[in-house]
Amino acid sequence: MPKSLRSSLVPGLAVAATLALTGGVLATPAAAAETAKKPKFDINQIGYNEAMRSGAIEWYAEIPRQLPQNMGYARVALVKDIQEASPRCIADGAGYWLDDILEEGVLKGGAAPIGEGQTATDASPYDNPTIHREFRPAGAAAGGASSDRTPKFPANGNGPLWTSKCNPDYFGGSGTGDTINASGVRIAGSSVTSQVDPATGIYTSTGRAYITGINGAFDTITSLMQVTHVPSQEPKVTYRMSFFDSSASNSAFASDGVTFFGSAVPASELVDQFNSQSASFSQSASALGPAGLQILSPQVYADQDNGLTTITAPAAAGNLGFAARAGTVGQNFGARFATITWWGDNVSADAL
Repeated sequence: MPKSLRSSLVPGLAVAATLALTGGVLATPAAAAETAKKPKFDINQIGYNEAMRSGAIEWYAEIPRQLPQNMGYARVALVKDIQEASPRCIADGAGYWLDDILEEGVLKGGAAPIGEGQTATDASPYDNPTIHREFRPAGAAAGGASSDRTPKFPANGNGPLWTSKCNPDYFGGSGTGDTINASGVRIAGSSVTSQVDPATGIYTSTGRAYITGINGAFDTITSLMQVTHVPSQEPKVTYRMSFFDSSASNSAFASDGVTFFGSAVPASELVDQFNSQSASFSQSASALGPAGLQILSPQVYADQDNGLTTITAPAAAGNLGFAARAGTVGQNFGARFATITWWGDNVSADAL
């Protein structure tokens, strides 16, 4: 029935007209019609491999594999195979971390020759004295690949604060790597908190990194990045990078400073969104301080080892590469400040 006709009839006549047009039979309301029930969500039909790390300062080298090394380090990795009996969580907080290859392979038993009667640990007794790690599930359930570790130095927050925690259900965890934490007042360090919602399969991870007192550059740099990843969808990124410099002679960051931010930006649009925002700030492309420090846009790329989508969002970086190595191995060497990196995948079995 045309809308104009319906609206012109009084209620009783409208009902009569409707009955006449439908042959005297009332139409079945749509809500009462039988519809296929949506299957209940099952976390066992979701597989994910998600990780985020953060660092107050991150040195890196392209040799040609990128080798990141962090001061004020935090990381949380959450892993679950589709229909796996239990998810896994690895949470780290450390004063420094020299990348898994150096820490676990080269320095911790992989490089030194092993003599007769020695174990790899005997030959290379190195163990990072600042690392706090929780690995869940531990022991045989984890395949014996790793175990909990605690710092050799006091790290209770009255100075450094290096701690980590996995949730009892292994669907989440957190790590803190504050190099200087004066009873909660953070000066240099980072933290990561990650969680997978077992009722929806949605992954959410938030990383923070902060540093103050970079001589000749910034007084304070802080960065935040949050990644939300719905199964079989593109991850979305919320970020905020803030800079402040009390000396107007050094940069344009004096007084109020400057902040770059974005909310729920699809990963494929992140770089363009950041660049369009920072284009209006003329200082963003200028070298700052003695190390040629620059604000860098986030990078979105495939991880060099596993091909997973990766996002690196350093608040600032300086390239310390040697001119003599231009075009050769080792040409790209530098430091990132207040940097956060995420990589991962989250897949529903229905999408396979």
